[in-house]
Amino acid sequence: MNDITMITRLDALKSSNSLLRTEAVKEKSAATIGDGKSFGQMLTDAVKKVNESQVEADSSVKNLLSGNGGSLTDAIVQVEKAEVSFRLMNQVKNKIVDAYKEIMRMQV
Repeated sequence: MNDITMITRLDALKSSNSLLRTEAVKEKSAATIGDGKSFGQMLTDAVKKVNESQVEADSSVKNLLSGNGGSLTDAIVQVEKAEVSFRLMNQVKNKIVDAYKEIMRMQV
């Protein structure tokens, strides 16, 4: 092989490698987490789960008060689960807001 052929092949290899890197950056920029969900989707799912636990606690208390076979211990456990999940969600929200504020203070 002559030098010109090798340089041409090397340039082609560099351009294809650059293209692959560009595609990898695009894939990473979608901010996906392990199972392919975006960060926003994960937050949305977490809020939905907290809401579901709140609804379950509410229905458990309603069943207890209406006499439809709900037990006091089940109602207390459901309410405590809902409260703990809400507190956790609130703390995560606070951390996200703090991180956003810190990013906004950074100088570019």
